[in-house]
Amino acid sequence: MPYALALSADVLDERFDAVVVDEAQDFSDEYWLGVEMLLRDQENGHLYIFIDENQALYPTQGNLPLEDEPFYLTNNCRNTAPIHLAGYGFYEGSPIDPPDLVGMDVVWTAADKPDTQADAVTRRVSQWVQVEGLMPGDVVVLVAKRPKASLYELLKQRADAARLEWAIEAHDRERSVVVDTVARFKGLEAQAVVLWIGDEVIDEEQWEMVYVGATRAKFLLAIVGSYKALKNLHERQR
Repeated sequence: MPYALALSADVLDERFDAVVVDEAQDFSDEYWLGVEMLLRDQENGHLYIFIDENQALYPTQGNLPLEDEPFYLTNNCRNTAPIHLAGYGFYEGSPIDPPDLVGMDVVWTAADKPDTQADAVTRRVSQWVQVEGLMPGDVVVLVAKRPKASLYELLKQRADAARLEWAIEAHDRERSVVVDTVARFKGLEAQAVVLWIGDEVIDEEQWEMVYVGATRAKFLLAIVGSYKALKNLHERQR
């Protein structure tokens, strides 16, 4: 893909005064040549790069093609204060100011077996959609647990009884609740998120999964996992 980008930039005539790159922590070194070739004036053109190293979920990190000092964005404009507290307890870097929006407390649900965890996820989504009146398209279930296929199947088995329709790794169904992995949903956001945490996240210290998954929620967040996982998360937050 990086080679294809450079070839395309070499063949096509279209150039730009400015290029903005988001999620730059996922760009390997091979991409930057093609990106810079998109500039009309490579010496004086504008290249803006947005990066959050805490969201580096893929092993493709490279060196940024800039020598300027970074400008730090220190205001959280996405989450409520409780979600900020839940997510940024796993963030490392320059301090980020919490938002002024108070919001609802994060809901923590502990269960050890995958079946009972799936029940908890389904009940939370049903509460938000069928009792509290959220639109299904405003709710997302994010999985940070392996293997994902078995978890998807557990949710499918509960769909009819819960009167829910899941959109498994599909984001184009307005009346369905999206179910996806944290890694695939990175860079996106939703009004309400259920984050399903696996013990391997704790054992392998994949704290970026917790940070990314939790901060996808704008207003409502629920976290489901084993007693061990949730205890560990609470202790780390302190």
